[in-house]
Amino acid sequence: MIQKKHRIIILTLLVTYTSLIIFFMFFGFGRSTVDGRQEYIFNLIPTGIPLQLPYFGLPQETFNFTLWLFDFGNFAVFIPFGILIPLLFRFNFIQFIVLFCFSILILETLQTLTFLGSFDINDVIVNTLGATVGFFAYKIGIRSNNILKNVVITGITIVILSIGVLVIADVFNPSPSVIALHKLNENQGNLPDDNNLPSFEVAEENINPKLNVYSSKGENYNQYTYQLDGKYAQLTGFVGIPDDVSNYHGNVVISVDGEERMNQSFTDDKDTSPSPPGYFTIGLENANELNITFNDSNVLLWDVTLLEF
Repeated sequence: MIQKKHRIIILTLLVTYTSLIIFFMFFGFGRSTVDGRQEYIFNLIPTGIPLQLPYFGLPQETFNFTLWLFDFGNFAVFIPFGILIPLLFRFNFIQFIVLFCFSILILETLQTLTFLGSFDINDVIVNTLGATVGFFAYKIGIRSNNILKNVVITGITIVILSIGVLVIADVFNPSPSVIALHKLNENQGNLPDDNNLPSFEVAEENINPKLNVYSSKGENYNQYTYQLDGKYAQLTGFVGIPDDVSNYHGNVVISVDGEERMNQSFTDDKDTSPSPPGYFTIGLENANELNITFNDSNVLLWDVTLLEF
């Protein structure tokens, strides 16, 4: 039986951790500024579990470590809920998982309604797998009055179960390949930089592009066009303005089949600090044409990739 003072500590941890998760779900990674769309984006049909083993030895075009880390983070950050909640409440697994799924579905829906994200059933599945790992690690680890022993066993169990989830997902889940956007041959406009990519700083964070850099190249207007032919599921990349530009302003618009899906604008406001680099994800289901348009812009896009079905 957990003592009252310990319950207060655990409850404080749960509330604090939940607040951090909600913050990053709605405002982290530049969500409030990167995603300027005004339409609801959702995926209600599971297309697979976006988890796999990290293939560090493969070329960057085949394995995108940033995307892998983002997907794995969606799994790992929900593991603590499987531990903290059962510590406070006597739930069996069915009760716990129903409560968790209900909560995460509400948060995913709110993300969509506020245009600060999208409803993706694949994310719900991954989040639930993380919470499930935490729950069973808790059940296996909390078996004695020795706190240190419980912590060690729980930690080891989390590692073993997490590896098991990655292996199962990797074996049974069709693993879509990731390719750099500039590798498509259908580009009808200017070509991005993809050789000898220089490093730069965004909000004092050092950036070292690995694949490509899209920019206006000093022009007032520049457009990149790609024919997708419905072959790709997702566009991902990073956006920001380097710290060393003379005028901190610009606008970049990403459109899919003529529909604006991202509109990122920066203003030359000396009272505000530079925006940190933002990570964006855009669904491309059955899309045929992709347009990236820079308007009077110092904005850069880098490491832009396509996820194949």
